[in-house]
Amino acid sequence: MEELEMRTKTINTLAFVMLAFLAISMGACRSSKKTVRNEFGREIQMPCDEKKHRSDNEFIRASQVARSSDLSLSKEKAFLMTQERIASLIESSLRAAARRYANERGIASDFDFAERMESMIVSSVNHTSNMMSIICEETFVNDNGVYTTAMTLEISKEGVLSGLFNRQNRERHFRLDEDMRDFEKLFNEETLKENRW
Repeated sequence: MEELEMRTKTINTLAFVMLAFLAISMGACRSSKKTVRNEFGREIQMPCDEKKHRSDNEFIRASQVARSSDLSLSKEKAFLMTQERIASLIESSLRAAARRYANERGIASDFDFAERMESMIVSSVNHTSNMMSIICEETFVNDNGVYTTAMTLEISKEGVLSGLFNRQNRERHFRLDEDMRDFEKLFNEETLKENRW
């Protein structure tokens, strides 16, 4: 009996020593570097990445994503959403440029000027839809048969401004080439503001 107790104690002691050794060994294998956890999660690559398709000095660009269980509907929705987005960018840039132009000319309180500019901006935006070009279109389908289409459209700033600087508007607002250049400069500055985000 005494021999059995001795063996049990020896086995228990050996087991304890082995466990202690394993624990120390595992602790030594750990890296001394602390793991830095990204609070934002991992970065993802977007289709038709806006970083690659941003507005520049020549073009206004916009990207959108749409989903549908029907492939053609997914593409159509992406096109319409992107078209709406780019029209919104054009309109807001034209409005901001018009406000700055009026302030710099000292005619910000001129109601007639504001009303004519409003009409001119709406007309110009309405004529831009047929000038837009698709520069990126990527479509994906998931396991559930849902299609996702990413799309980027662009429109030339020159095309937008040529509609704005048509003969009638030149006669009313932009009598001098210098006036048109000043407005164009303001418009370009406004369209590039979105890239600052």
